[in-house]
Amino acid sequence: MKIWHKFPMLRLLIPFLFGIIFAITFDVEKNISLLIYFTLLTFISLIVFLPHKFYNFKYRWVFGICIFIFLFLFGFQMTIIKTSKFDKNNCSHLPEKKYSIITNVVEPPTEKQNSYKITGEIVSIKTDSVWKEFSGKVIFYFKKDSLAKTIKYGDRLLLKTFLNHIKPPQNPAEFDYRSYLQKKGIYQQAYIDGDFSKILNQNKANFLFRTAYNLREKFFKLLKKNDVTGDEFAVASALLLGYDDKLDTELKQDFAGAGAMHILCVSGLHVGIIYLVLSNLLFFLQKKKYGKIIRAILLLLLIWFYALLTGLAPSVSRASTMISFIIIGKAMQKESNVFNNLAASAFLLLIVNPYTITAVGFQLSYTAVVAILIIQPPLQKLIVFNNWFGEKAWAITTVSIAAQIGTFPLSIYYFHQFPNYFLLTNLIVIPLSFFIIASGIIFVIFSFSGFLSMIFSKVLLLLIYILNSSVSFIGNLPNSTTFGISINTIEFFLIYIIIISVIIYLSIQKKIYFFFVMIAIFFLVGISTFKNHSYLKQRKIIVYNIRKHSAIDLINGKENIFITDSILFNDENKINYHLQNHWWKLDLTKTKKVNADEDIQEPGNNSIFKSGNFIQFFDKRILILDKDFRIFPNSKKLKIDYAIISNNPKIKIREIKKYLEIGLIIIDASNSRWNEKQWIKECNQEKIKYHSVISSGAIVINF
Repeated sequence: MKIWHKFPMLRLLIPFLFGIIFAITFDVEKNISLLIYFTLLTFISLIVFLPHKFYNFKYRWVFGICIFIFLFLFGFQMTIIKTSKFDKNNCSHLPEKKYSIITNVVEPPTEKQNSYKITGEIVSIKTDSVWKEFSGKVIFYFKKDSLAKTIKYGDRLLLKTFLNHIKPPQNPAEFDYRSYLQKKGIYQQAYIDGDFSKILNQNKANFLFRTAYNLREKFFKLLKKNDVTGDEFAVASALLLGYDDKLDTELKQDFAGAGAMHILCVSGLHVGIIYLVLSNLLFFLQKKKYGKIIRAILLLLLIWFYALLTGLAPSVSRASTMISFIIIGKAMQKESNVFNNLAASAFLLLIVNPYTITAVGFQLSYTAVVAILIIQPPLQKLIVFNNWFGEKAWAITTVSIAAQIGTFPLSIYYFHQFPNYFLLTNLIVIPLSFFIIASGIIFVIFSFSGFLSMIFSKVLLLLIYILNSSVSFIGNLPNSTTFGISINTIEFFLIYIIIISVIIYLSIQKKIYFFFVMIAIFFLVGISTFKNHSYLKQRKIIVYNIRKHSAIDLINGKENIFITDSILFNDENKINYHLQNHWWKLDLTKTKKVNADEDIQEPGNNSIFKSGNFIQFFDKRILILDKDFRIFPNSKKLKIDYAIISNNPKIKIREIKKYLEIGLIIIDASNSRWNEKQWIKECNQEKIKYHSVISSGAIVINF
């Protein structure tokens, strides 16, 4: 079936995407010569404008290749241009030390537990006693004081602080916060004490953004004024405006467990609901002269103003752009192909910022929409209902199934979990979301009236309460979520090959696609079998880098014994944040947590023995050098494979060396920086091998 001619924007988008992905993957500054662009553009122009002289249909593939190369190079070059670190004037090239800095606040401050987080766009930095212009973004963490509370979006600040480069992950499979920020053009962070900051100018930011943020704050105050507080306020802020800073961990876990996190992340669903509500409210313009044009302009302005209020999240920008194409097409009385609209919206967003492609929300949003457009219609036709309720319930069910088929490989690749009751969840939360968003709009419209505002706030409060209760109930059902699913990149692509091949096979019944399915399944099973075999044979000693804590993992097959201090032992959130992804990746199915003060003497288990500070793990000897450690002189040196210095003991490497023969000294994360430096200096003097977890991250020892 030759259908590519129906999707010109999709055909143009594919090489452009390849160029972006190539540039991001290899991350090398390489500028393409303008002569290459000029030659390609000239050749393409001659074929387009003088086809009878320069074009033969038989050689149309040459024209296609030229277009492909041009768009590939265009995507590549746009990505290089948008990569902040390739700018010679970017502050990321400065060494780590203290500077005087002038910066503009480019996002509304975010309140954290112990600080205020502010993103600043650098204006100038004082180096060698001279002020110089610099570019780049930096994250500043302000100590909670009176000055920090007064900082607003658009302020210009004078700061004196130490610029730090953001560290890579310090533990295996830990969330790569550095990479996440680098995709946003941020390479440094700083911590500000109140005594070293000053506001130079206020409210000098973009008028449009400043107005939108001010209106958002007024909306929050309006909610609080009408007694919308607590979890209801947090969900209203997230669901209506995409502001999720007020959501606590427990609430997020409830929504994630029920498979309803997409409700809290403003996306195409929300923009679609906003569009439906607004288009119905403006129905009266349809019959007026120029009414369709006026209605289209108003819808465009309102849709994009809403996108602005949410902070122009990638999914919202995508949905707003696509709906804009539909609005314009309808106003011009032209029906447009939705796949072309989708491709055009992606093209525009990626031209503005090629790194948008790395946003998980962007990827989930596009795959969900594409899956719904392709899979949902045939699913909808499988069952026909003769009543309104059954028809709508089945429509929501088929949309949920289609979206889940399209996005579940991404979900398990990034989040390692799958919501088992997603159908039940969506049957409840999608209709509720529609009514909550509609109520929110009406609540704002009638905010001038105290009585009506109070009535609609109560309706909004009730709906959100029902939503939270439903999600909590589903999330706490037995086996509501399957956790610990870990797939690598090859498995990820194989799953998508299977999904796409099955869809095409069912559509056109060509055996070649069934063959692709079987081959992909064969490789998928093979990789899974190989991984499982590797997991059963794995044997590791790991000392993790969890700040101010001692954390040791002894891994044998799919079992591990995690030895840690009493404080971390009871902090499940911190353990999960730093280690859970790694445990899932290694397919560890049986984890035993042990307090560092406990001994381990398991009958019948000859693989591990722990008594006091001494650990025997198979043939490896480990000694914990902490405050309780005492040296007992012996005529013969005790041979130790790994000595782990923990909790700032008062020891000297020279003295330890007299009584211990050590293969490797490991300085764990519970020690101070000052002590670390002293021990490193002594190890170098005594020519003893060492590894500092504080400076170099976790150490993984395979044997």
